[in-house]
Amino acid sequence: MQPIRISDPTVLEALFRLAVEDRICLGIELAGEEILRRRAEVDMEAASALEAVRAVLEAAEYYEAVERDGLILIRDRRVRGFTLLDYRLEAFEVPRAPLQAVSNALRMSLIRLVRPEVTGFAGHYRPGGVAGIVGPFREKDTTVRELLNLIVTASQGGVWMARGGEIDEGTLPREPYWEIFQFGSGKQPEPAVLLAAAEKLIW
Repeated sequence: MQPIRISDPTVLEALFRLAVEDRICLGIELAGEEILRRRAEVDMEAASALEAVRAVLEAAEYYEAVERDGLILIRDRRVRGFTLLDYRLEAFEVPRAPLQAVSNALRMSLIRLVRPEVTGFAGHYRPGGVAGIVGPFREKDTTVRELLNLIVTASQGGVWMARGGEIDEGTLPREPYWEIFQFGSGKQPEPAVLLAAAEKLIW
């Protein structure tokens, strides 16, 4: 990797900058707000992407990073109980489609799992561009976390952020459940967009 020089952006912004510049796929389980509020200060020669991410996370105090499923997974170590991402789908099958459509299919599958009485879905989602085509997927006995990892790593690169706080098994928190940002264009989302999306997933 190139030398890492980061000064003053929030930890979340710094993570996205790393992801865009070095084509790193990330999964971020949001719980504590430190990742949104603390400022990152990094000046180092990083031997690996994981080392660089961990250096950025030092400012967030409770967040930690591990490599898993072809990406770097970031989570708040204070969260030890069941989360939205621990739900396990018996089967998840979707054809080749835009990434955001696949993400929406996962959302609907999760709702059906937890609330089988739901038969219709309202709302809309960002359709994404042709460059974001992924799949097909035919997965069995897989957690939501594992499926988000699979969707992002099958794309041209990106980051997913999701609610990472503890919930009672058999319940769902309020929506949105997660957001996926694609980096096929090589552009980082505007800081205000990142902050707004992350705040909705924490509060």
